Amino acid sequence: MYDMSKDTLRKFCTDYNNSRGGDFKNLSDGCWWDWFCRESSLPAKTEKLGAKVCILAQSKKLDKDSMYVWFKNSCPMQGHLFDEIKFSDRKTKDVIYVVVPKSGFTKDKGKAFVWGRPNFKEPRVEGTWADVKKFFGV
Repeated sequence: MYDMSKDTLRKFCTDYNNSRGGDFKNLSDGCWWDWFCRESSLPAKTEKLGAKVCILAQSKKLDKDSMYVWFKNSCPMQGHLFDEIKFSDRKTKDVIYVVVPKSGFTKDKGKAFVWGRPNFKEPRVEGTWADVKKFFGV
């Protein structure tokens, strides 16, 4: 089972691939930091987000052995619940990238976003999931 506090991005993708077509409950237990949705919906969300993570993990911008991934389900004041994928450094625990496949903010109208180092004030990407993949080169 993946444990975001100890394991790597590589381990997440291995565990994800081993769970495909099966039960994502064990994997979801180890990768969610916070959520506002029903806990019973986390395995399905993990399956959906995990596919995206494993695509992005092919990027040269992500180090599969020195980074880990974790998820957050966010609740904006104006809009709908949405999920975030966060890639962090294993040693420092610093967040390197935040990926939002589809925003829940009313004003964003479901756009995809990437925020990342060195500056989290402005998104590095704002657009579609295809734009996110293009940014990561996958």
